[in-house]
Amino acid sequence: MESYNYNITGINWKRCFRAVGHTAKRCPKIQDLKTAVEANFTVSTRSKSTKKSGNKRNHVHHLNSTVPADELRCLRRAPSSNELNIDNFFVLNSAAEISPIDSKFLHSRNDNPPDPLFGAGNEEIPVAASGNLTFHWLNNTSHSLYAISSPHVDLNLISTDALEDVGIIVDNRRKALVRLDSDEVLAPITKIGKYRCVPLSFGKLPKHKSPSPCAFQKFPLTFVHRLFDHINVKDTRKSIESKLITNIRINDVDWTGIDKFQCKDCLAGKLTKHKHIVGSRLKYQKYYEPFEYIHTDLFGPVSGVDITSPKYFISFTDENTRFRWVFPLKKKDADHILPIFQQLVNYIKTQFKVRVLTFHMDRGSEYTSTMVRDYFKVKGIIPIYTTVGDSSSNGIAERANLTFLNDCRTLY
Repeated sequence: MESYNYNITGINWKRCFRAVGHTAKRCPKIQDLKTAVEANFTVSTRSKSTKKSGNKRNHVHHLNSTVPADELRCLRRAPSSNELNIDNFFVLNSAAEISPIDSKFLHSRNDNPPDPLFGAGNEEIPVAASGNLTFHWLNNTSHSLYAISSPHVDLNLISTDALEDVGIIVDNRRKALVRLDSDEVLAPITKIGKYRCVPLSFGKLPKHKSPSPCAFQKFPLTFVHRLFDHINVKDTRKSIESKLITNIRINDVDWTGIDKFQCKDCLAGKLTKHKHIVGSRLKYQKYYEPFEYIHTDLFGPVSGVDITSPKYFISFTDENTRFRWVFPLKKKDADHILPIFQQLVNYIKTQFKVRVLTFHMDRGSEYTSTMVRDYFKVKGIIPIYTTVGDSSSNGIAERANLTFLNDCRTLY
């Protein structure tokens, strides 16, 4: 039987690998495949008449093959294990009129590119962005080319026509890119399969500019007020000036209108139905040392919390220093309140060397229970109870609870 040879993309084929013992000459589809592959990789050149007419079409010839992959397996050479990865190179393309590359190499990027892109078969290819591609050569010089980015082009293609426009040509004898005027070598050319390539390292990535100091905008006063949980803005300013608050400077905040500043959330959180009587506690007040005279009150249940969270709170306020303690409670009976009294009395005695002399409270059943009264008798503490229905007589504790609830409503 006579031997049958033909050449497709530079490779001599004698045998079809679709089946064992199947020669290329007798393959029923070999002629159709040969015609399809040759048509798919045909290199089209630009005509001079196209340039003169002004209807320039940017063509690119390295697209995904239109021949089914399972049929092309019988015609493709398997890549070698030590072959270089073409994704790490720019591929020189003599047929392309424009350079489609990865968008990360684009300088002065334009996300609305004006130029269309067409394939070898005049099919339009979507373009994502355009810009300039900058090369940094071996002689420390740089050149820029117009380039585009398309997700439908697999490789980083460089138009040799665009290189010639900036005075760079391909020297096949020296396997290098050289300057046309001085014949100086700019970059080596690596052969990968049938492609002539230049390493990606010669492509210069764009620098991401950091915002200049002059472009920094000061923080609005409302933002700072909310950032620090609605603390008085004048107190916040003093704390920043005294460097009690770190990572923020006094000049970082726009303090315009601080004297007339009002927060709508703070005003809404402080609304009340009735005002407390000023000076309502004076008839009970005596001169006490710090932590000897304690006001206490219980508030709750708090709505809008889950079943596992405490719904009651008991607060304690010192008559002299106005220092406050708050403890959560799941129930407001004497069994849950008595351990809180014991804890607070022991804490004040240990930390401040002071004995609590008096607790001022209303006549709630949790305060008037026998268990709590007996504890006061053992410790020598005098309980002072207000009259029924006269919450203003316990003004210190009531005002403390109002402050806590205002904060909760504001932050919620």
